Amino acid sequence: MTISANKLPTVEVQISKTAKRMVLRYQPLRDEFVLTLPPRCNKARAEKFLQEKQEWMQERLEHLPERVLLQFGNIIPVLGEELEIANGANVSNPRKGKLFILATPKNCEKVTTQVLKARLYYYIEERAEKMAEKINKEISNITLRDTISRWGSCSHTGALSFSWRLVFAPAFVVDYLIAHEVAHLREANHGENFWKLVEELEPKWKKAKIWIKNHGSVLYRYGNVK
Repeated sequence: MTISANKLPTVEVQISKTAKRMVLRYQPLRDEFVLTLPPRCNKARAEKFLQEKQEWMQERLEHLPERVLLQFGNIIPVLGEELEIANGANVSNPRKGKLFILATPKNCEKVTTQVLKARLYYYIEERAEKMAEKINKEISNITLRDTISRWGSCSHTGALSFSWRLVFAPAFVVDYLIAHEVAHLREANHGENFWKLVEELEPKWKKAKIWIKNHGSVLYRYGNVK
């Protein structure tokens, strides 16, 4: 079900059995708004709600940074370093400030994404293993996903999962999120002992937490809309 919001992008509508009120959110992966409705909420009421939210939606769109495609010539942040995506087919000596990708223009986005995921994975793996060893815990598995609700997670089996889009964040932010999930290997909640453990693993965690809160949405501006 979709509802047109006049000149704004089409709004995807979802009906939730547990929703008690209408909630409008921006979906960064698809560049669209999602309106969650409680059961038995009629279309007329939803359309009126959207009319009242038009100014907010317009402001939200106007403040979004420009989308940067993962194509040759574009500059992207990679763990805090600004790199230009360059064709690496005939490059023997990699140069500073370049991210060389062996691909055609047609599959540059796909190959660049794979390269970025691999770089982030090895970055996370090395640091996570060291942090886990420091608190005498073991990691069963590490995976990268394309999530919206959480930047990372830790299962009861010791498996860690992270958003691959963290590759566009500064390294100290990634370090904090690694420490956050590793700390969950010992402390399942977010109590006082948990945050003490996070600080032990990553002293800059407070600065990083503020950064991800203020700038996290920007990480979704890299790559094509899904």
